Amino acid sequence: MELRVFIVDAFTAKAFGGNAAGVVLVPHDQSLSETAMQTIASELNKPMTAFVQAASSDAECTSFSILWFNPVNKGAFCGHATLAASHVLFNEVKVPRITIELQSPVGLLEITNRDVGIGIRFPISSVEKIAEPDESHTRLLQLFMNHQQIAARNIELYYSQAINDIIVLFNDMGKQEMDTLAFEYSKDVGDAALALGVRAVVVVAESDDSRYDSLARVFGVQGTIGEDQVTGSAHTAIASLFMQRFGKSILRARQCSKRGGDLLVEIDQNNNKAVVITGSAVTIVGGTMSLESVQ
Repeated sequence: MELRVFIVDAFTAKAFGGNAAGVVLVPHDQSLSETAMQTIASELNKPMTAFVQAASSDAECTSFSILWFNPVNKGAFCGHATLAASHVLFNEVKVPRITIELQSPVGLLEITNRDVGIGIRFPISSVEKIAEPDESHTRLLQLFMNHQQIAARNIELYYSQAINDIIVLFNDMGKQEMDTLAFEYSKDVGDAALALGVRAVVVVAESDDSRYDSLARVFGVQGTIGEDQVTGSAHTAIASLFMQRFGKSILRARQCSKRGGDLLVEIDQNNNKAVVITGSAVTIVGGTMSLESVQ
């Protein structure tokens, strides 16, 4: 079996920015086991690899399936790898349509090739305010903030069950501090996260930079990825939070990681349970992989 394989930087207009993803195109008339997908994702060793398969051999096919794997296990949901896969379909496969559909583990995703980038329609991830943080929340936050005096900060805590993330809204953090925010994973952090069962800590703030509406960093707290460079899934919850807290339905969002990334986040005006996340992507590597023993 021969597979077309790409490495794509997502949520960026320039190479070596944004978040990197592998994209593997599986021939429509062949099958690839999830064991083989995991092996390939481990070999590519990107934060996430998307496996995409067309529903038919029709050159104008607009229906595809997608699965996500990181180097360790199968992913439940990944925004940046979905953008990378859509970029490959529009720009490498040359799908001759403006809109395509991806059948995914989170349902049917509608993708549109827009003038401002590739827009992906995701289910919005609702958030709930943690009005009275318990000891487990406080311990995780203290470890995360490296034992700084969090009582002196203007912080609100939220939780999104859909993506299983704790969201820390700083009402007193500007872009300079967001850019330089440091986090180092430790066993204590892992134990505190395990007690809560959360995937990541999302740090977010209103932007004091007129180019953006929201600023964010996303840190894995279970020891698998460290900091995620640009996170589409987290922004499905940030959209919900900013609508709930600030009444904003459209965000020019900046993820302030080392590589950095830009997202346009728009709550669907006709269906407030959906959010369209738009971004650019750049192909870094394209080629073929020949498989004989891995099936």
